[in-house]
Amino acid sequence: MNLVLINPNANIEKSQGKYSIFGTAMPPMGLAYLATLLYLKGFKIYVIDQYVTKISNEQLLEEIKQRNPCLVGISCLTAAMSNVETIVSGIQKLQLNTKIVLGNIHATLFAEELLADNMADIIVRGEGEGSFLELAENITEGKEYFHIEGISYRNSAQVIHNPDREPVNLDENPFPLWELLPYEKYNSVPLLGVDNEVMLHIQASRGCPYKCFFCSQEAMHKKVRIRKVKNVVDEMELQSKKYNVNKFAFVDSYFPMTKEYGMTFAEEMIRRGLHKKIKWATETRVDKVDYELLKKLKEAGLNLIMYGFESGAQEILDGVNKDITIEQSKISMEYTRRLKIPSLGFFILGLPGENRDTIKKTIKFSQELDCDLVKFNIAIPTPGSKFFQDWRLKAGKGNLVPEKFSSWYSPKKGEDIVYSPEGISSKEMESLRAKAMIDYYFRLKIILRSFLKRTISFQNICKGAFVLMSELLLICVQRMDLRR
Repeated sequence: MNLVLINPNANIEKSQGKYSIFGTAMPPMGLAYLATLLYLKGFKIYVIDQYVTKISNEQLLEEIKQRNPCLVGISCLTAAMSNVETIVSGIQKLQLNTKIVLGNIHATLFAEELLADNMADIIVRGEGEGSFLELAENITEGKEYFHIEGISYRNSAQVIHNPDREPVNLDENPFPLWELLPYEKYNSVPLLGVDNEVMLHIQASRGCPYKCFFCSQEAMHKKVRIRKVKNVVDEMELQSKKYNVNKFAFVDSYFPMTKEYGMTFAEEMIRRGLHKKIKWATETRVDKVDYELLKKLKEAGLNLIMYGFESGAQEILDGVNKDITIEQSKISMEYTRRLKIPSLGFFILGLPGENRDTIKKTIKFSQELDCDLVKFNIAIPTPGSKFFQDWRLKAGKGNLVPEKFSSWYSPKKGEDIVYSPEGISSKEMESLRAKAMIDYYFRLKIILRSFLKRTISFQNICKGAFVLMSELLLICVQRMDLRR
């Protein structure tokens, strides 16, 4: 029997407007693992990554109709939920004998509401591999599924939440079969220096031991688990040969989790000669690296390191429980520059407690750190985070507009972003973010470096310049209108 898995389009062209050029399609690791498990168990799997293929909902529904699946699984991120609602409604109107199953973080957090609103037959909460596989086996064999751990469902008018399922053993997961997805389309990630070249994702761990105020990791991964080094390197070696791919990006909360693990991983990559064939990128914490580790990781093929600096004001970092210091950020970037490792710095503007001075500190700090690439996100109370819990208490249930839960949301006239700190308007937050990007990238040093290192293509520089300058001009015009 057929099974269909969907990664829905988040309608970024609609929600992010001109900023949609900064949105790039990334390989959906969760669906890749799930599709692989189901395929190896003998199921006929069809994965529709609408986000990357950009097919219309009408085309998507026609494909579902032709395959007449017994199960349709849809990955649910908050920003995509308006489109998910449209897709679900369309499937229901087809009147197929199909169970609609929602998963991923939004479905996990809002299982009660989604089932009460008839948005799904079943919700798979948390990590989906075990629960969805058991669900598929039972339904295709005509068995009941009401006992399965990790699912929620309706029983008449009542919503039932079964006990949580134990987290999976990552070393027992099969390596993703990327041919089940349109993997050749994951070939453009400007911020990772990827242009017309396939980059695959890899995951060495799940979960995070830290409790950052703005992070939702814990909502999906209750326990930290780390794969064996050999298992990770085996996957990179196999996938590189199988798909003729030489670029990978780790999707862990941070990698490596310990210096010992990082050194062992690097030595194994070098021992196998993979450092000569494979280049890889990772995000890490500034307090988890030192010169020795970074040097070894570079020898092992590291060609882009990403740091979550977040803020240039220590009081803001402390307030969001980031558990790092400004000095640690400076030291990590000093080592990174000394070793000539390309870098990407992430910053968040408008966190709770921010004011104009702390935001300006962050903008100035970003320039002092001197990363090759930077990204300034506007603070969003992401569902699953402590930030969201606090925001929801004040905002109320009726204020959850899915499209707004993107740090690059582009409000229409008369609308506001989801959150802005006290004393700073929504429009001012937008102008501060545009200013931060312009002040950083439109410096002769950064432009020349981008050309020499080819970290950003000329085409993307021109696109970004047009978007940011036009946005800043629009905000200035709006301010002038308000003063009249």
